Amino acid sequence: MRTVGRHFTWSNYQTFSKIDRIFVNAIWIQQWPHLEGTILEAHFSDHCPLSVMFESSPEGGWTHLNFYRYKAGQQNHFHIVNEY
Repeated sequence: MRTVGRHFTWSNYQTFSKIDRIFVNAIWIQQWPHLEGTILEAHFSDHCPLSVMFESSPEGGWTHLNFYRYKAGQQNHFHIVNEY
């Protein structure tokens, strides 16, 4: 999957690294052949948020899927992801 935005996903302002990843499966790649990962600016952490963009329909129109790890600690996060 192609990524755009910042080159590194983590920094302590002395060291820069691409330690965070976006994982997708073969079904997603077949369903949305133009998947694109975006490495966003870090505002509240030393890790950059990652966003997945995919076409929502054959007619076009991009949709974002953002996942923030701190949200995964919530009790109902699997239910929320499954509903999406």
